[in-house]
Amino acid sequence: MANKKGVVPVPAGASDVRAFLEANRDRFKSDLHAVRKLVEELSQNEPGLRSIYKIYSRGDVQGFDELKTARKVRLKFNEFNEGRGLSEASLFDVPDIVGFTIVVPYPSGISAVAEALDRAIDAKRLKPVSMGKSEDVGIRTKHGRALGSKGYYACHYNVRTVGAGTARPVIEIQIKTLLHDAWGAKTHDLTYKPSGRIGEELLTSFDLLGSNLANLDQQSDALRTSIVRSSEVRERKRRAVQVAVLGEIAVSTVQIVPDTALRAALEGIQTRVMAMNEDTRPEISEQASRDLLGIFDDGGGAPGSSLAASTLLCLLAAVTRRSVFFEQAQDTLDIRESAATDQIEKLQIKLNGMLAPFAGGDTAEAIEFGEVMEAEIAAIDAGDAKLSDPGKFERMRLSVYSNLAYFHAEIIGSHEGDKRGSAKCAKDYLTRSLALYAAVGLPAKGLDSDDKDIVDAISGAAPGVAEEVFFALDNEAYVRIQSAETEEELRAVRKRLEFLHGLTPPAAADLARLAIDYHDYCARVRLGELETFLSR
Repeated sequence: MANKKGVVPVPAGASDVRAFLEANRDRFKSDLHAVRKLVEELSQNEPGLRSIYKIYSRGDVQGFDELKTARKVRLKFNEFNEGRGLSEASLFDVPDIVGFTIVVPYPSGISAVAEALDRAIDAKRLKPVSMGKSEDVGIRTKHGRALGSKGYYACHYNVRTVGAGTARPVIEIQIKTLLHDAWGAKTHDLTYKPSGRIGEELLTSFDLLGSNLANLDQQSDALRTSIVRSSEVRERKRRAVQVAVLGEIAVSTVQIVPDTALRAALEGIQTRVMAMNEDTRPEISEQASRDLLGIFDDGGGAPGSSLAASTLLCLLAAVTRRSVFFEQAQDTLDIRESAATDQIEKLQIKLNGMLAPFAGGDTAEAIEFGEVMEAEIAAIDAGDAKLSDPGKFERMRLSVYSNLAYFHAEIIGSHEGDKRGSAKCAKDYLTRSLALYAAVGLPAKGLDSDDKDIVDAISGAAPGVAEEVFFALDNEAYVRIQSAETEEELRAVRKRLEFLHGLTPPAAADLARLAIDYHDYCARVRLGELETFLSR
């Protein structure tokens, strides 16, 4: 019979093991739950854990008991301790009585999860249990055991919850890829279920298939890494532009809040938000969200406060890319729209809602917003509505068409872009934008206008309007870059883009610098694509 420390003679008897497991069943389940909860908590804060596809335990798969059977525990206990020449040992030291598996899509994700677990162990949130030596298979781990023989590729951890003494369950954590997890499930049944002897040639076939699977896993990871590296520069530049656009809008809304103390509070929140990114700890971004929702007050607060708080929530959502903040921002936009009586004001509110998901990387959602606005503009036209400012309405219409052209241009060549027909849509919306240019004070032929017409349109415009003219032409340049079909066409647009940015309004200097950096980068990439294609 095991004592309180789980010590039994070696070899252990069946009754001793069964009695130990029954006496400590709740304790094993409790510690398993605690460790799993810790990993799930870490996944909210650790960037390396965001790639986790799923976490499951024995109970999740089998649908009944989390603990291994007494027979398997006894065999493992006896095999391990008899080889060490011990006369007695603790059943608490047996690994894998309980445990769970962490599944990641790619092999590189194993190292990312392992490093996060290592940090938790170093921070004394978990106690490591000594394991065998790691194999040199490219997995980065300090406290775990990397395994890579016979096609198996994974990292195992044995840990205990933090507390006094060692008489507590060992929790095994296995980290593996989707392919290895699926292959493991298949080979488990094929290997362990047959009642007769399995031939050596069949086991060899299992190993060969496992090795092929490991190679496929590594190749897919290398391909993914190549794709990510080629796109991350563009994505970083794109986000810098779009977040800056939202930031400029936020600045303008905060500055018009008349209450000095409230304006200072909003400026402080804006500074905090602009310093955030996707890796910002949730408690920091959530505090900013609470502060902004408190100021928003469903539109019943101080003048200008709801507009500023709502816009800053859009900015918070974009910089952190957290879905909960997008939902909160949309709620505030819906409330503002319901309270607005002017149709142009309603469209302006929707425009903010369109820009937020695009800045956050969800171009498809931004297009959906834009198409809703397009339909509402058409309905206003059809109803022959009386508008408070027809000129502003036309500029709003231009903003919608111009942004939709830009959004579609952004995804040309992607799977999403092919589904949406974005190559054609970008050109169509640009054509519709050009048709409005003359009516709103832009050069009638856009970038193809005479130099003097472009100079006059920007330098002769009032402050604020000059920036609108400049960025409308800048948008046009980007759409034409992305949709260019010949080198000559692209080189001509790039030359006009360079000319345009020599006319940057002083108030738009910072944003314009980011825009030309991004747009010219895209032009160089597109030029490389055209040169490669035409040289075949």
